Amino acid sequence: MILHSGGVTRRNPESIFLLGEIPYALVSDFVPSAQIQSSKKFNSNISNFESAKSRFRNMVIHFIRLTGTVAALNSNDEFNRVKPWVLSCRGHYTHLWVSDDFLKNLGQKSKVLGFGNPSEGEELENIVVQYRLGDLVALPSKSPIDPLRITNCVNEILSKDHNLQVTVLTDSIELAKKKISLVPEANFPNFDSWETIKYGIHSKYFIGTNSKISEWIIIWRSLVYPDKLNFIPSSFRGEVQIAIPPQRLRSELIEI
Repeated sequence: MILHSGGVTRRNPESIFLLGEIPYALVSDFVPSAQIQSSKKFNSNISNFESAKSRFRNMVIHFIRLTGTVAALNSNDEFNRVKPWVLSCRGHYTHLWVSDDFLKNLGQKSKVLGFGNPSEGEELENIVVQYRLGDLVALPSKSPIDPLRITNCVNEILSKDHNLQVTVLTDSIELAKKKISLVPEANFPNFDSWETIKYGIHSKYFIGTNSKISEWIIIWRSLVYPDKLNFIPSSFRGEVQIAIPPQRLRSELIEI
């Protein structure tokens, strides 16, 4: 298995422990966005050549995929179409269904991280917000969810369920502090991805944003705490229901 660090932000592998005896290699191909923009500007005089080369490359990739020797596994349909003679699979794997058995197995394997099974923990009397910023701030074509929507959702919950601690888990703590203003003041702990997932799972109320971490928290809460409420942007509902269809999703999703 080959893991890449390239992306809008550097991707650090945090799930290698799941591979077991499967051999893997990490390719360090991350390039800062500023360097990419500088390179594009410097090479503007050969942009036509680069464009032609890119089109030719895409044609070759398309042909190779038609032969079945290379496959993308971004969805269950693509997974089911894999040929016996396939040599390489690659993709983001973003639209594969997640089974309960896989979640239980993942929970057992995660004990190697030192915090035990995410499915086994003490329920927290709090509101947890997982606020994705990071790469969304750097991408001109995308933007993070309006912080006012998060603030309004938190205030609505607090108006019905008082004296709850509010915790904001994010990849950009200082930026999140500037964007989100809450009363009472929220906590902004510096958690890694797995700590964020576990903390979000056991929260009384969870507010997610458009991120894979929020998606995993909601999926796991559906298995462990089906009666707890999850609040998400309307644009995120489709992504969650691809990973776990509505007939299997036990938790309620409330749009903000």
